[in-house]
Amino acid sequence: MTRFLIYLFSLFFLPFAWPAFQNFSIDNGLSQSVVFDIQQDQQGFVWFSTQAGLNRFDGNEFIVFSSTGENNSLTNNYIYPLALDNESHLFIGTRNGGVNQLPLYDYQFSSPILTDYRITSLFVDSHVLYIGTYDGSLFAYNKRNEKVTPLVRDIKKPIYAITKIHDVLWLGTHGAGLIHYDLAKQQPVSTLLNGFTKPPSIHSSIFAIKQANDETIWLASQGGGLFKIDLSAKSMQQWLKSSDSEHGLTSNEIRDIEFDQQGRVWLATRGGGINIFDRKTNTFSALTHDPFDRYSLAHDRVYSIYRDSSDIMWFGTANGISKLDPASLQFSKLKKPTPLSSKDAWALFEDSQQRIWYGSWGAG
Repeated sequence: MTRFLIYLFSLFFLPFAWPAFQNFSIDNGLSQSVVFDIQQDQQGFVWFSTQAGLNRFDGNEFIVFSSTGENNSLTNNYIYPLALDNESHLFIGTRNGGVNQLPLYDYQFSSPILTDYRITSLFVDSHVLYIGTYDGSLFAYNKRNEKVTPLVRDIKKPIYAITKIHDVLWLGTHGAGLIHYDLAKQQPVSTLLNGFTKPPSIHSSIFAIKQANDETIWLASQGGGLFKIDLSAKSMQQWLKSSDSEHGLTSNEIRDIEFDQQGRVWLATRGGGINIFDRKTNTFSALTHDPFDRYSLAHDRVYSIYRDSSDIMWFGTANGISKLDPASLQFSKLKKPTPLSSKDAWALFEDSQQRIWYGSWGAG
């Protein structure tokens, strides 16, 4: 009977029976633990930026690109943002070596640009690469004529997010809040959020700006929680860390945003793991690191989220990479019954009346 119960236990507790992460670390060949950004190319390779080089993952092993001092290498190993265009050019923003360019059809690095700048954000729009820097400068790089044009030079705060919505660049800064740059007028504008039913008060530190399929705009802030802006309704909503640990936001420090097929909003938080916002129920759920569960999130400090071409979610954390199939969220992890005093489950059995019998170590 004991053997039968232990065997049954293994069936119930296989990793795919609840949200199960696959984690990758230095032990798997990753060059460094802190993963800031993620991109997937047209060939299916997944690219990761770290503090110690660029990593390419083919599903089995990592190949690391680093600075060697030679022409065909990175100018600097500390990498923050990545951007990929539709011509298989990977743009790599470095801390001390400007923007590096790697054509993925021949893996021969092109000449870097803005090598005197610390690059904090990149955004590709057709043949133009928009570049944000740590000193608060915004540049446009024309890939056709290889010309770099300064657009803004006086923000004086790091630009950590860039996106384009209706011919306006939305810039998220660390200290100067949300800034809009009108590409037609070629100047910053301050009237885009005028006329709102309630004047929006947006946090001064914005690390991510993403637009959903319904055209609502979502902002991740470093200290002010989550914001949703609806330009058509001229309204804004904000969510802050909640005392409701089961259904509320777990951290006000959010670094990245992604959406899944179901329209749920995935949040990378700095210390609160991954938060998933269900727009139908208006509730949050959290996926966090458990030191006793090797299938849990690698670390609760999460810097980046990326949804790949197969709808798999990738997470860059302070302790490597976590990978998750959102389909696994349909399962529920069993917790110990309230009368029992132990979480150490050794056996489960379902009888003919569909009752679950739970056997624990030392607690009945």
